[in-house]
Amino acid sequence: MFSKVIFYVISINFILVRGHIQLPVPNEALDQNLYRDVIDPELCSEQIAQIRNNTLLSMSFADAGIRVPRGVLTGNTLDLGNYHQCLGINQITDTNTELQGKYCMIRVPMNQSYHFPEDFEIPNFDPRLLQLDDETVATLKAYYASRQGMLAMSGIFNDERVVFSIIGLLTLVSTTFDIWQTIILKKDPKTVSVIGRSFSVYTNGRRVMTFSSGANTIECLDGIRALAMMWVCVGQTWYLAIDVQLHILSPILLYWVLMGRKKIAWAALLAGLVAILTAATTYNFIREFPSTMMGRPERTMDYSVNYYMNTLTRGSPFLVGMIFGYLVRTEKLVMSKITTAFYWIAAFSLSTLLMYTNYPIAQPDWDNQLGDSLYNSFVRPLWALYLGCLIYACVNGYGGPINWFLSLSVWKLQSRLSYGMYLFHYGLMVAVNYTAVSPMYFSVESVLFKFLAHYALSFAVTFLMVLVIDAPFSTLIKLIFTSPKKPTKKEFDEEPTKEMDKTV
Repeated sequence: MFSKVIFYVISINFILVRGHIQLPVPNEALDQNLYRDVIDPELCSEQIAQIRNNTLLSMSFADAGIRVPRGVLTGNTLDLGNYHQCLGINQITDTNTELQGKYCMIRVPMNQSYHFPEDFEIPNFDPRLLQLDDETVATLKAYYASRQGMLAMSGIFNDERVVFSIIGLLTLVSTTFDIWQTIILKKDPKTVSVIGRSFSVYTNGRRVMTFSSGANTIECLDGIRALAMMWVCVGQTWYLAIDVQLHILSPILLYWVLMGRKKIAWAALLAGLVAILTAATTYNFIREFPSTMMGRPERTMDYSVNYYMNTLTRGSPFLVGMIFGYLVRTEKLVMSKITTAFYWIAAFSLSTLLMYTNYPIAQPDWDNQLGDSLYNSFVRPLWALYLGCLIYACVNGYGGPINWFLSLSVWKLQSRLSYGMYLFHYGLMVAVNYTAVSPMYFSVESVLFKFLAHYALSFAVTFLMVLVIDAPFSTLIKLIFTSPKKPTKKEFDEEPTKEMDKTV
């Protein structure tokens, strides 16, 4: 009992974290201390002179370096130079000094102050004389701190080779033990050590690929989860911490819902929805956020931190989901054919309106703060309303071909892995995108290809991680927090599969 209490306390302390992470800036655009400690001014001046006196070498550096970005008038302010050509520069000078090309990238704000000497001449420009004003330096620090926070939330870590080496060793030993006992020696699986098989890829793979449906299973959710994960891979969003916080707060309403009285339950649910909608709408109108991430570039970080990742502004869809969850379990939907037709017409009209509203507000000439505030306040609860109506109709037999499509068995594995894919996909996308050495030309075909690549990679990595991390630890946790009893063959074969549906 004591160990359980300790585990819960640690878990709660781990979960209750702030959504905004402030980390120290790893390095500024130009580290003056490092520059003075490492760079030899005399040697640097000598090498610069040698480069200037060598026409071919000068042309090599100039050709590999940055230029005025192509497409400045269409919004492009980035030029990456030629990465491989830059690193390929390697020459021994007349003074037996080795000159090597080094690649670096710096974002220089356009509104900075330049301090040039009075006798400044373009051929003699010394980059060491470039200085940034205090406001620009503060902006750079805030940007890099926020960027590091985003990277931390994306799941990118420094070096976990030791941990993964241990897990790999456990997986190898457990899989070998499992195959030896159950396949070679042909022992009954229920007589083989559960702990010994917990990291077995063979057993965990069978569990992940085994699907069972109970009386209370909502089949259409499989398709919704799978399709939602595909949508996320096109444009990533991150609010897992917000979901955890809302789940922690949900007992405030669940206490009244579980009392068994419908009037009290409905009063609690509707009061909670009205309260959070009122608070979020008031907050949005006061702060006057743009309606999209890039609506006003100067407020991108303010929008991301104070609106997009804010529990208050994300709470209303959660309450809408709780209301439909209560509806599904307590109220049977009965409609005539005409009513069913109007029901689906209204639902699809709402979804179409929400999807196509994105286009006008994303245009550069959009300037309507009232529209922005209304959009930010109601677009997400209305989308949750549409999804709730869709699920409610499917559960009660009014889904027709929609329910058939969403309940296809092809979605089951993707649905089971959707949570893991959500955790891993952003880090994988960042790792792939950060290897770019040249700007990508946008086209529908290239984006489609990139989506398929990201989705396939996320699926493969998640499947592997489920086999070697999620499934083994879910088995161990279940063994620790359940009373010891001898499992029957049916329990051993079916219960891990049900547990997999909850944890993956």
